[in-house]
Amino acid sequence: MQIDRGGHQPDALRLAWAGRETVGPVLDAVKQGGKVEITLPQSLHHALFRRLHPGPDTGVAEIVDHRGGPELAETLATLAGLDALGELVEALAGAGYRLHVVSPAPVLSLLPPEAA
Repeated sequence: MQIDRGGHQPDALRLAWAGRETVGPVLDAVKQGGKVEITLPQSLHHALFRRLHPGPDTGVAEIVDHRGGPELAETLATLAGLDALGELVEALAGAGYRLHVVSPAPVLSLLPPEAA
């Protein structure tokens, strides 16, 4: 797992998704009210798009820019390889976090209430 304290979100903990190995550091950051930016595997882009934009293929560019609450983590946890995100839902909800996922270079940002 890679950890980097710089990145797109100012003062965000940046992590590369490593499944359950990622959950501990994220929970620690949430307990401290910190911003977290998780780089998801590139191979998940199409699955992310289809999960967040269900329905017939309309031929539009597959761009993901979706915001939500902890229920977004719950939705993403239904994708193969992201099931450990489900372990974060309760902590994110309790702390009032908002989520933002963008792709084709998949990044999931976890934002505390004052940053959302």
